[in-house]
Amino acid sequence: SFYGVTKLEGEEFVQYFLRANGVPGAIARFSLTLEPWEALEPDRPLGSFLHLRPMIGFVRARAGEEQANALAAKLTPGVEPLFLPRDAQGRPWRFQCCDVRDLVQGLQLLLEQPAAIGEAFNLSGPAPFSFDQVVHYLAARTGQPIVEATIAGPPMDVAISTAKARAMLGYQPQHDVFRTIDDALAARKSAS
Repeated sequence: SFYGVTKLEGEEFVQYFLRANGVPGAIARFSLTLEPWEALEPDRPLGSFLHLRPMIGFVRARAGEEQANALAAKLTPGVEPLFLPRDAQGRPWRFQCCDVRDLVQGLQLLLEQPAAIGEAFNLSGPAPFSFDQVVHYLAARTGQPIVEATIAGPPMDVAISTAKARAMLGYQPQHDVFRTIDDALAARKSAS
């Protein structure tokens, strides 16, 4: 993607600066990073992928106007449905994110471990998740309705390997998407 190319170019600039100035450094590649509360909000990281309304534009860009309009027709004023997209073969989309608490752990390890110097590391959550698992999990806890749809075109299938960070730095992400959602719901309940 264009976004991915810009990230790689940014890394090249960092590597050049480090070489030119003799500065030790490492590169951290973040996956989508969020605080727990952002998992529940339709206009925030992760929440925007799990709710129908913010995904309509994404579907429009990926699958066209007709599919986006069909999904928009399923919106009801005052109701914020969750969204369960599937590919043409019926497989749910897959994604991976990183709870900010795990990201902080990874960044601390980058600063502390001499083995990090000159290397690049992916920092993400423990594992990718399937939209069908997470959307049903969230709906069971919030009572939100689910809109399911088969989306034409390439599916979203994001899986990020943290094997290098685990092996070289001892990175151990602890907050899978379900724990992040549970922590967000607990914080929301205690605030009300």
